[in-house]
Formats: sequence, structure tokens, C-alpha cells
Amino acid sequence: HEALENLEIEMILHSLDTDKLVWDWKTIEALEAIQSEPAGVIFIEEATGAVRDICSKTAQRIPFVTVEWKLDHAGSVLNDYHLSTYNVIHYLVSERNAKKILVLKGRDYQYNAGEKLRGIREAAKKFGLAEQENIFYLDTDFDAISGYTAVSQFLQEQTVDAIFCAND
Repeated sequence: HEALENLEIEMILHSLDTDKLVWDWKTIEALEAIQSEPAGVIFIEEATGAVRDICSKTAQRIPFVTVEWKLDHAGSVLNDYHLSTYNVIHYLVSERNAKKILVLKGRDYQYNAGEKLRGIREAAKKFGLAEQENIFYLDTDFDAISGYTAVSQFLQEQTVDAIFCAND
């Protein structure tokens, strides 16, 4: 918004003030309406299902930029998730002498989660960390209490040198 304020560009800000997992018909409706306008769209965060479908259709019709996720026909601003998580595992093994690592992972189907896991698995392979022996993956949601419960249960059966959250 600040970058555009001195330009003669009308900006419409749309936010559902909700978690990306509960985007719904309001998001779809807003994106359908915008397709008839000469404006561009910047869509922040990730989208799946019907919301991703409408984002793809919108990106084919008007300038469309995504932030933190890839979409065909759209410009994308992305972090290097692969390299960053590779570097974390490299650091834990090389600098912290971690022999066993627990990775709390998020939603594998999301672009960033997949890239993060790819980086972790590549580093694990390089450092000879075998799954279920030296590196463990634990599915968790994004709630602190359930994460605490899952890790507590895991640690009753296994010890690790490091715990790494691969996502939120």
C-alpha cells in the first residue's frame, strides 16, 4: 500500500481476517468480481481447492502476484524454503552435533511445506540421517497445545538431540 500511495492507482484492499484454511465463497466472489476490473491483484498466502482454482483463472485474465506460493500465470515472491531448511539441518548436525532430530512438519500438500521437507530430506541424506533412526517426522497441526501433546508422547518413546519445526 505504501509503495503505491504516491501513484495514481486505485487500490482495493480485501481481507477476510481469517486463517487461510477457511477461505470460502467470499474470497471466490471477490476474485470473480475483480476479473472484470482493470486492476491487478496481489494475493498473499497460499490457496487450495476452489480458491486456488479461481486464483488461477484470475491470473490468466489480469496481472496477478502471489506471495509465498507459486501459481501458473502469476508472478511469485517466494522464500527459498528448500535452502533454508537444508541449512537448519546442516547447522544442527555440523555445529550442534545433533545425531537424532525430530522434525515437526505441517501440511505436506502446500508448496512451501513440500519445499521445506525437500530441503530437510536432502540434508538428512547428505549427513546420513536415516528416517525413523536418526531423523523422525511428526505430523502436527498448527496449535501449540496439540504440538506439545504430540511431542510429549513422542519423547516418552524416543530421545532426540534437536527438535525442529518445519512449519508454523
